Amino acid sequence: MEGRIIGDIAWEFSDYTTLTATPCNDNYLTIEGGGFYFSGDIPGDTYNGYYHHGILISRSRTIIRNQWMGLESGKSDISLQARYGFYVFSRVFDVTLENIRAIPWEQNRADKSRVVASGTYGIGGDRMLQCTFRNLIAEGGNVAWGVFGTNLNKDFRLENCRLNRVDVHFHCWNLAIVDCIIGFRGISVTGGGKLSIDNTERHGNHFLNLRRDYGAKWDGDIRVNRCQLKPTSQGVVSILYQRPSDFDHQYPIGIARSIRITDLTVDYSAAPDSNTTCWLINTAPFSKIESGDRLFFPDFAEFRNIRVVGRDKGIRLFELPAVGDFEIHRKGSYDGVRLRANSHLIFDNIHLEELQPKNPGDVSNAHLRIGGGAKTEYADAHALYPRIEFIRCENVNVYLGHCVASASFHHCSLNTVFAPGLRGELAFHDCRIQPKLARGGETLWSVDSELGTRFTNCTLHAPKIGGKTAPREINKIGFIQFNQSVRHYHLNTGFGNDLLQFFRDHSIKLTPEFVSKLKAHHALET
Repeated sequence: MEGRIIGDIAWEFSDYTTLTATPCNDNYLTIEGGGFYFSGDIPGDTYNGYYHHGILISRSRTIIRNQWMGLESGKSDISLQARYGFYVFSRVFDVTLENIRAIPWEQNRADKSRVVASGTYGIGGDRMLQCTFRNLIAEGGNVAWGVFGTNLNKDFRLENCRLNRVDVHFHCWNLAIVDCIIGFRGISVTGGGKLSIDNTERHGNHFLNLRRDYGAKWDGDIRVNRCQLKPTSQGVVSILYQRPSDFDHQYPIGIARSIRITDLTVDYSAAPDSNTTCWLINTAPFSKIESGDRLFFPDFAEFRNIRVVGRDKGIRLFELPAVGDFEIHRKGSYDGVRLRANSHLIFDNIHLEELQPKNPGDVSNAHLRIGGGAKTEYADAHALYPRIEFIRCENVNVYLGHCVASASFHHCSLNTVFAPGLRGELAFHDCRIQPKLARGGETLWSVDSELGTRFTNCTLHAPKIGGKTAPREINKIGFIQFNQSVRHYHLNTGFGNDLLQFFRDHSIKLTPEFVSKLKAHHALET
């Protein structure tokens, strides 16, 4: 006998006692056409668990298409009973549902006495392998619950659908969403494998929600391309929401093994007055759960061409205050001589929020925060040792506190880079530097690093303190003082016209020795 296993093996078991093989049919059954009307009034005013009121599909290689469902004339959905779904799939392989109009039933009614006690679904099921849903329509507002509610759904594909929700409660493995519109209830999943979302529009405040009750995990690769997020309320917005509940889930949890988000637009046209924060990734403040298990983190994350329209305020990236206990599948290290990174983070052409930190170390006003106010201890070689690249980003604020990291900035405008106690290196290429702070201090930047800090073709501009231009504060930037010192490595460091005009207005003539240091300076020179 020959054969193959279809789909990745997600778990390993060493002590199972039974194995069930479910045979698959060797031909296709097609069910086509039909309209279905519902009364909407499953009897009873007490929740009695889930009702099944439609078609149970337990035959593999089944195709259902060209069907419509709705409420009877003059009827409305008033039931207090939860429903599994009109279509329920159980232990099936290679099933297709296409050209269907389904119903997401009501749940969150304004009259609290009429709220359904559990989620109530239009489509449900579990143990589904290689199922395709094509041209499904199931839209609803905030009152409607999710049209989809499934578990153990592997190789799950949605094409050209308009749905109020895509929800896999427990363990989705490989999900593709292509050319879809997802409404108010969103995309809510946990699992792993390949998660690919392309040319899809999401109406709501979180583009992709990793369910916190199942560990908010995606144990695999996330790819989002050519998509739109359209916030609908004043609340916090996230492109990727990942905040796991802090308890032992009995399996590894973490955000992803790799992430690539490209050509995404956050469109505030439905909430133009929103002034709340928009996060690229809304992360938990811990890297180890209470039981001691460590969260895994991507060894590669790439974010390119992300813009905001409909309001001026841009986005923030993410916060990783406790980096020492993350677990990366690759090994990294730092020995004071070299940093061997095990995670590569790229931020290219991202519309960032224009922030004004209260002071240089204000972590609450940083686009990217890694580390904190005390030296970070690292668990082992699988902790997070990142290489970070910023490319073509404006008004960047970065905080790298007492951590291990290599960070480079290319063709960026920089507000604050504050890296106290950094074990690693910093590099600035073709950047414009202008600190803008609510209040001043002894220093505006902190860019000392154990492996060296390098500036190439960068331009310094007059700082702004409390909204006012303060040219003399440039001496507090920590690596340059007029006609005196230049610290770190420099090649062709220049001053902007605002500072040059200040020098002329105050008869400050830059000395040849100082200009020579700006042209080329080595960290070993005085």
